[in-house]
Amino acid sequence: MLLRRLRPPRVAYTPELRWLLLRAFGPLGTTFGAPLESDRVVELAATYNLAPRIVTRHPGHVVNAELGREHATQLVVLQLADAARTRRLVRFIPHLAERAAALVIPIVFLKFAALYLDGVISPDGRPAVDLDILVRPSDASRLALALTQDGFSTKEVGPIPHEFHLPPLSDARRGVTIEIHGAVRGLRLDARRTSPDLDDLQANALLRPVASLPGECFSPTRDVQLAYLLIHGLAQHGHATGSYPLFRLVSDLIDLDAARLLSGDTSAALRWTQGYLSKADIEATGRLVSLLACGDERLFSAREHERPARVILDHLIAGPTNQDYRNALALDAIHSPPSDLAPHRSVGRRLLATVFLSRQALDDRYGRPSSEFGYVVLRLFRPFDLLFRVGPRMLARAIKHRRSN
Repeated sequence: MLLRRLRPPRVAYTPELRWLLLRAFGPLGTTFGAPLESDRVVELAATYNLAPRIVTRHPGHVVNAELGREHATQLVVLQLADAARTRRLVRFIPHLAERAAALVIPIVFLKFAALYLDGVISPDGRPAVDLDILVRPSDASRLALALTQDGFSTKEVGPIPHEFHLPPLSDARRGVTIEIHGAVRGLRLDARRTSPDLDDLQANALLRPVASLPGECFSPTRDVQLAYLLIHGLAQHGHATGSYPLFRLVSDLIDLDAARLLSGDTSAALRWTQGYLSKADIEATGRLVSLLACGDERLFSAREHERPARVILDHLIAGPTNQDYRNALALDAIHSPPSDLAPHRSVGRRLLATVFLSRQALDDRYGRPSSEFGYVVLRLFRPFDLLFRVGPRMLARAIKHRRSN
C-alpha cells in the first residue's frame, strides 16, 4: 500500500511551484498575482515535464505576461521538443495496426496510445516515450519478429527478463519504441492472483474497438484505463520516483475525469487495484486530483501537511529532486511492484534486477565508461553502492521493528 509507506519531507510551496501546478492543472482563466522568478519556473517545468501541458492549455499572451517573453519561449521550446517525439509515436500507430492485421493478431493499445485514440489527450500536450500494446501471449513473439524484420531491434534489459512484457523494441530511425505486453500488470478482475490478458478483458466486455484502424484493434474501457494508470503510476513507479514522471499520471487522471470515476465504494478502480492500492490510496488520489483541478490553494497550507492528498503531492514534488528521500524509498521500490509471482519470488526477482543492471541503465546512472573493463568495474561497484544507499535505511527499519516488539 502506498500511503502507509510514504514519509515525504516538507515541501515549500513557493509562488513558482504554485504557479506551475495552477497552470498545469487548475481552471483556465484564473489569475496569479504573486511575483515570480521566471528562471525558477522554467527549471521546475523541465524537472516535472510540465511545459507541454502548460503551453498547450494557455494562450501565449497569458504565459508571456506572467513570465516574460524570453522565459515563455523557453517553455515553448521544451514543449516542441517533447511534441516532436510524441508525434513520431502517433504517426506509427497505423503502421503498427497494419503489421498486426497482416498477421491476424488482435492488439489492445494501452496507456498513452489508448488515451490518444480515445480522444482524451493531445500528443502536443502529453509527452510519451513509447507505445504500449497488449496481445495474446501466444502472439507476442510473432509480432516482435515481424517488427524486427521491419527495422526494430531489441533493447538491452539486463539479465533478468521482464515478467509482463517482452524486451522493448526500438527503431532509432523512426524514433519509436514499442513494448509488447502479455497481460495488464497488477489488475485483479476476480479472486485469481493473475493479471488479466487480452482474452480476459474481452470475456468481461472491457474492450472497445478502434474503428479508425485496420485489423482487430481495441482500447480498454475508461474504468480499465483508470485502474491501470493507478497501478502503473502509484504501485509500480510510486516508490521509484526517478523511473517515471509521476505528474504525467496526475495529468492523465484529470483528463480522464478520475475524480468522478473514483467516487464511491463500488468504483471499478477500487475493486481492480486491491492488493496493491488501498481504499485510502484511491481516495487520497481522487481528492488530490480534484483539488488540483479546482486550483484550491488550501492544498498548499501548512495545516494540510498531514492530510493524505497533501502527502501524495509532497511525494510527487520531493521524489525527483530530493536525493535523500529517493534513497529512503529505494527499499520500498524493491517490495512494491505488482507481480503475479509469490511474494518471495517477486522480491528476489526485483532485487536481482536492481543489482544487475543493463549497460544502458549503468550508463544512465553512473555515466558511460570509456572501455569494456569499465562496465566490469561498474558491475562490481553496483552492490556496494546499493548497500551504501539502502543499508542505513534497512538498519533503521530493523532497529525500529525490534523496539516495537
